[in-house]
Amino acid sequence: MDTKYLVLDANAFYSYVGRHKLGLGSDLLINKQRLDRLFDKSTLFISSSVLTEVFVRFRNNLEAIRDIICFLTEKKFSIITASTDCVDEEKVDSIIRASSDFQRRLIINEVLKSKARIETYVVYVFAGTIASILGDLLIEDKILQANAQLKPESYSKLAMQAIVKNREKALQDAENDLINAYSINKEESGMKNIYDGFLALNLAEYEKQLFDIEQIINPNPNLTLASFQSSLNLSCAPSTIHNTLARYIAHFKKRNSFKDEIESKILSLAINWDRFDAYQKAYIITRFEIYLTDTKFKKNDVFDTLFLGCLKDENINEVNKKRFRKMPKCSRNNYHLISFDKEVSFYLQICDWKGSLIADRIRVKRLFPDIKPTFSFDIDVLIKRLSN
Repeated sequence: MDTKYLVLDANAFYSYVGRHKLGLGSDLLINKQRLDRLFDKSTLFISSSVLTEVFVRFRNNLEAIRDIICFLTEKKFSIITASTDCVDEEKVDSIIRASSDFQRRLIINEVLKSKARIETYVVYVFAGTIASILGDLLIEDKILQANAQLKPESYSKLAMQAIVKNREKALQDAENDLINAYSINKEESGMKNIYDGFLALNLAEYEKQLFDIEQIINPNPNLTLASFQSSLNLSCAPSTIHNTLARYIAHFKKRNSFKDEIESKILSLAINWDRFDAYQKAYIITRFEIYLTDTKFKKNDVFDTLFLGCLKDENINEVNKKRFRKMPKCSRNNYHLISFDKEVSFYLQICDWKGSLIADRIRVKRLFPDIKPTFSFDIDVLIKRLSN
């Protein structure tokens, strides 16, 4: 019995339900009949993060949520944990058993708050990493150019301490802003504004250290922090922050050691991303090559990151606890994440080549050949490093 254990992302799930039934556009170039045949004969899972995304998307349409829950039951989906802050079986059960639609809306509103909290955290990680990379580079470069006998790491540490001290308030304020953005259906622009705000907030702490270095190297009693920040054109100019970041990064990319420095820096930061597993950390790391070229935030990176948490070994163990006795054991060979998102698909091709082919063969226009690719790095080695 060739049983496949498949975890569907949001778009794969919508396609299975029927995008037209949910009032969604049918813009995915997939073979619906092939998709239905595969999913009908597989053991299916939906991640807690995807279910959170689905419920929030249809939060103002309880009839659609009823249809979705009925579909999940009919097709015998199980919920698999991607994040403890996301929708679980108990939450679904509470929606079903609620005494009124008013109570259901209250529950779904709590789901929205959880989603905003998670999204805010992920945005903070991306913005914080970019700010830390650029801040460290600017500090190191300033000291190097002046040939000063100063330790760059001391100033970087002071900046990071200030950032950590203010982190909880920054997260809470941003979470409230994002919930407000959801209330007017402007969550995408709201998330981008939050990302820019985090960038400016964190970079301001590095600017304070750069100002102190400047005053040591070139003492000037007439120079103020505000005027110094204005000269850098980072935190004080949110409207042009992306252009400024791109200009600085382009300058540093000329260094032969740039790639190695960035990889080392990101790996050192990734150790502290305690809400992510190794597969999620590795995905975030792969995205920074893009962010260092185009620093605008990509909204899909939030729940793509959470969805990929289903790759972890704990989820395979979770499946084995739920499977019936006659079902084959779940392993890396038959457990796969299904996504039609290009960025996620390319990452899954590295982590799970067989799984990426399953989804690819449903596409009308394929992305990958049926030949296992070779890569310049070993993903298993990176996962192992990030697991420690």
